[in-house]
Amino acid sequence: MKNKLIRIILMAFVIVSFGTIAFARDITIDEIFSNAQNSDNSVGDTLKITFNDLVDRSDLYCIQRNSTLTSKGNNYLVVNYLQIVGDYSDDGTTKIHSPTNCRLAYILNRYKEGYTNDPVNHSFSITQRALYGTLVPWWNNVGKKYGINCNYADNAELSIQNDYSKALMAEGENYEKNVGEANTPIQVKDNTNKNEIKTTQGYTDGINSYVRVGPFNWEFNGIIDKLYACDENEAEISTEKYCFSKFNGTEETFYNNSTGYDFKSGEPFYVNIRTD
Repeated sequence: MKNKLIRIILMAFVIVSFGTIAFARDITIDEIFSNAQNSDNSVGDTLKITFNDLVDRSDLYCIQRNSTLTSKGNNYLVVNYLQIVGDYSDDGTTKIHSPTNCRLAYILNRYKEGYTNDPVNHSFSITQRALYGTLVPWWNNVGKKYGINCNYADNAELSIQNDYSKALMAEGENYEKNVGEANTPIQVKDNTNKNEIKTTQGYTDGINSYVRVGPFNWEFNGIIDKLYACDENEAEISTEKYCFSKFNGTEETFYNNSTGYDFKSGEPFYVNIRTD
């Protein structure tokens, strides 16, 4: 088998501020995101954003609650690009370490739903609420060092009024704790006792029968994102032909790359292989 462990979330985002600079180049939202991916520097360009943009797109968020954005739009100045990798943010000049970086990146990547998931009433999305609650501590530790202002008192109040956004913020904190330092190499130690590996009759899904092989035991930092079974030539076997499982007492729970994995470091698990 071979494993893929999530260690970091990589995120690039653009910081804009209200205002217009004379002679600045006008740029569209799509262009600015394309430039970020291509390492093109759009700092100093102006960007018009309307309320419809904010409502319709899944990649735009508000960082100041109760601010005004009309259907005609406002002009904004591109002031910085930031890339977040794990606990580290980097604008190409200054690199800052803070757990709030990882939490912010997790929240923005978890659902990718944008400012609202209610196109009729325009109520705040879970992500937008959680973002409001995360921005103040992020600004205290990171944002103000880049000259970014998102220290707005109205923000945090909104996030604590919603159980879903509080849960998302807690997920971000737990993720950061599990991920650890972004620059720490992934460590995977195989503690499997080869003498204890057995092949037993597994479950039947009504159509196919499986044999259970294991237990396997890995020690690792991070969380398991994907697991693949390989043949003796290290070629991947079709994921339709196997799944993984673990026991909680006598109850066996099954996992695959679609369901995700609730495996912890040092916890025994099994491979279930289709017999046909």
